[in-house]
Amino acid sequence: MNTNSVVVLVGPSGVGKDTLIDLIVARSEYCRFPVYTTRLVRDGEIDGVHYNFISHTHFAQLFDNNSLLERFEVEGNFYGLCLDDLKIALAKNKKLITHMSIEGLVKLKESGVKLTSIWIQSPYPGAVMKRLRKRGLSEKEIVTRINHESTEEKFESLFDHTIVNHDYQQEQVAISIINFLNKK
Repeated sequence: MNTNSVVVLVGPSGVGKDTLIDLIVARSEYCRFPVYTTRLVRDGEIDGVHYNFISHTHFAQLFDNNSLLERFEVEGNFYGLCLDDLKIALAKNKKLITHMSIEGLVKLKESGVKLTSIWIQSPYPGAVMKRLRKRGLSEKEIVTRINHESTEEKFESLFDHTIVNHDYQQEQVAISIINFLNKK
């Protein structure tokens, strides 16, 4: 298996992980690997492509059955990666890219899956807040996500690479990530 078989982007909410994944998938051989979530579908998202959108009840069943590697909560919505689904996709020799929480990344590393982890950093203080406001999130949701960001930044040493996702330069950032992966 190629050491780049699974690329995991981690970063604060609103830093542009999904946008970068879309750009990388469009410009490389990587395929998006969707995580499960209980949140509502946003404009432009496709069930089974961007995320696997499921009910809270179904998510709880998957978690209780140990089907999910992580259970990450943001404002009452849950996110989680299914390790069995990931292994099936890897068995098909697909090069995958996904995103997850720090906790999920640690568990994924412990599972023995070969991966490359990339920390996506915001370009300046306030950039994440600006992006979250554009999503129409409440101030409470924004504060919760910003508080989580400060905790995540303490774990940057877990990553193979760190990159700053500058506003209006996301295409260049995606190309930089692809170049990094090609050299690895």
